[in-house]
Amino acid sequence: MRLLLAILLCCGCAVSASPREPSAQDYEVWGAVVGSDAQSGTVVVWHRVDPVSVFARGDEKSAIERFPDVRPSAAQWDAEGAELDLERLRAAAKSAAGKMPSFRPVMMGDQMLEKIVGRTPKLPWILCPRLIPGATAIYRLSWPAYRQDGRAAYVICGMFSEWKGSIVTCAVEKDASGRWRLGRLSMWDLLLWGPGWPEGSDGRMFIDD
Repeated sequence: MRLLLAILLCCGCAVSASPREPSAQDYEVWGAVVGSDAQSGTVVVWHRVDPVSVFARGDEKSAIERFPDVRPSAAQWDAEGAELDLERLRAAAKSAAGKMPSFRPVMMGDQMLEKIVGRTPKLPWILCPRLIPGATAIYRLSWPAYRQDGRAAYVICGMFSEWKGSIVTCAVEKDASGRWRLGRLSMWDLLLWGPGWPEGSDGRMFIDD
């Protein structure tokens, strides 16, 4: 009996320590964020959902100040990272995009990033999408932190446009029909880059410090 109890306890510990897997609701929330860029052309999404500490360096504090109702669930931003399923993300983003049926986000992996940069970057990298042919936006996504009533979620993401690299807290809210829709944003601009510089000539297009 003692041996059986020990085995059950070990199994319970293994289950509790297992990494979080993205849920259907997580993809719906991410889809609402990424789908908001549907009119902008090719949207590139980093292949992993990462803890905020990996790429936003403590931006949780300012996010909580802007959205205090996320405080009880803010620890969700620190959950262990996981691989994203491109097809599930595409389906959710296309659903959120509505009248843009041709919208298809693409995924960027480690090898693609290293090829663009020319070396292995440090984890808090940001990248101008103009370095990727056809791309107009790049996203690095955090886990959604769900409000206790389940009607809102908050995603901290790296949102890199043709004009600037920013860390953005996105409030995503569930409407009366149960669909997740992008709401208010809180944006912290890290780096500005302009359209006048020749491609590849401006060091500010990429930083990892």
